[in-house]
Amino acid sequence: MMVLADFGADCLNYEYTNSIGPLTPEEIKLDAELEILGYCIEWIRWGMLTEPEFKDQLQCYQDAVRTLRDDPDAEADNNREHYRWGHLQEWLSTRDDLTDKEFYQLLWLHRHQDEIPQRTLLHLLIRGWYVSLTDSQFEYLSRLVVADGYESLAVEMAALRRCYKEPWSSRIRESLLKDAGGRHQAEVVNYLIDGMDRDDLIAFSERGASKKVRNLANQKLNSRQFRS
Repeated sequence: MMVLADFGADCLNYEYTNSIGPLTPEEIKLDAELEILGYCIEWIRWGMLTEPEFKDQLQCYQDAVRTLRDDPDAEADNNREHYRWGHLQEWLSTRDDLTDKEFYQLLWLHRHQDEIPQRTLLHLLIRGWYVSLTDSQFEYLSRLVVADGYESLAVEMAALRRCYKEPWSSRIRESLLKDAGGRHQAEVVNYLIDGMDRDDLIAFSERGASKKVRNLANQKLNSRQFRS
């Protein structure tokens, strides 16, 4: 059973996700357009979407709707979810890390997008950002993943995170062998090889989660670096 330290009930939602004040007349008009693609005004207010970016998306979407109306078999995307999800991934790709403000606003926004299951974002973050997140962000994200029924994923990514955040040790090795799948074990053997010794590689060669991991460890053992 994964054990995580207690987190405040409301975490940072109120501090970071309260929308500021009523909509201005300009925002009222924009908010009505944003709804066409399933956005809300907070995307704009919090800087995760610019008005020009949205206008470009809206034009593409409306063109797709017209195209498919004339030709149902045409290759055009009229799925609102794809526009938001694609933009979210693009926005994340421009960042090396997330401030607490960005992190909790991102989670708040995604919870209010009914067309995209919350686990989609949770899995993207915990799989792709397990090293970049702060300890508190990773812990909170892990809680959400566990609550969503994916405890084994949270445990696996926690084990992998320790490999990159803490000095290599036999304790970390055993955690990885116990909790991580073959793909992630192979990643560690490849990228953290300089911190390992023969005992580590012998352990992976005998108890690796996949044949690929075991073969990789044996190859490393037979290399000049580890040949006894």
